[in-house]
Amino acid sequence: MLSVLAATVLRYVFNPLLGFRSPLLFHVLAVAVVAQISGTVSGLIATGLSVLLIDYFFVPPLHSLYARDPADNMALLLFVLVGVVLSVFGGRRKRAEEERLRIRYNLETAQHIANIGSWESDLITKKLWWSAETYNIFGVPAGTKLKTDDFYESVHSEDRVRVRETLARALESKTDYAIEHRIVRRSDGKIRNVHQQAKLIQQSGTTVRLIGSIKDITDTKRGEMAEQILGGLLQVCSACRRIRDANSDEWYSMEGYLRRHSTAEFSHGMCPDCGRQWYQGEERP
Repeated sequence: MLSVLAATVLRYVFNPLLGFRSPLLFHVLAVAVVAQISGTVSGLIATGLSVLLIDYFFVPPLHSLYARDPADNMALLLFVLVGVVLSVFGGRRKRAEEERLRIRYNLETAQHIANIGSWESDLITKKLWWSAETYNIFGVPAGTKLKTDDFYESVHSEDRVRVRETLARALESKTDYAIEHRIVRRSDGKIRNVHQQAKLIQQSGTTVRLIGSIKDITDTKRGEMAEQILGGLLQVCSACRRIRDANSDEWYSMEGYLRRHSTAEFSHGMCPDCGRQWYQGEERP
């Protein structure tokens, strides 16, 4: 109840200048602060303490339990009523804030478990807002201020044009969109596959914001690739031996395909049979 004590000190300092009633504003402020921070019960206690600390109770004459002026009694009654109202509404606001924080915590926890983040993009100011899990997916420290260009810098260079074109088509047709692409996680440089969905928010017929979700689907893509390989569903060119990507209809070398769909790293060497063929009769380096 330091706020009540501080209000009492200020009241005695300004009492000679403002008279009895005006300094009660300090106690009103103290009750409001206590109720906002600690809730209804604490606000009511602060109101009661403020009444007890008003000078005509414990300052000479000690035997005087009533204000000497009827107007002072009215001021005291008004203060009590204001204190009760502030305590009730302050408690409600505190409970609403606690509920908001609880919902936010539950949402962030659910996003982390599902590995799904949310985001918002302002097309006018080019500012981005990311949820905690979105920061985690991109490997960016939480709270970092971001612009649209920061997002595109994280998109894999081979997918950047396609992502921009997808957004441009959506803005032109004013329709929501979904896209899969790769990102380069900033924290460790690893390539991740993500799926994004976005809803266009319009104002006076003009799209001003995008609100969307992003999910890390790297593990899912790895499983799909393993299923295709084990199931013999990969389409391989009989001439150049390149592999067709079923998602994009593009053809990749074996290394390019695996790099696109996995985190495999390549260390080039030579098998024993090729080694004997190329280095037969020669001393291997």
